[in-house]
Amino acid sequence: MNPKSPALSPVLFLPHGGGPLPVLGDKGHEKMVSFLKEITSELGEPAAILVISAH
Repeated sequence: MNPKSPALSPVLFLPHGGGPLPVLGDKGHEKMVSFLKEITSELGEPAAILVISAH
């Protein structure tokens, strides 16, 4: 990496949809919930959060 360029932060894209089923314990969303719980320790604390919505 060029010492003059800033370090790139990790990016996580989360599309909307699915409603509240993941937080309600729906069996069809177990893999997604597990992934999100595990990825947080790998990404670390964000410097910023960007949300883009067409709504």
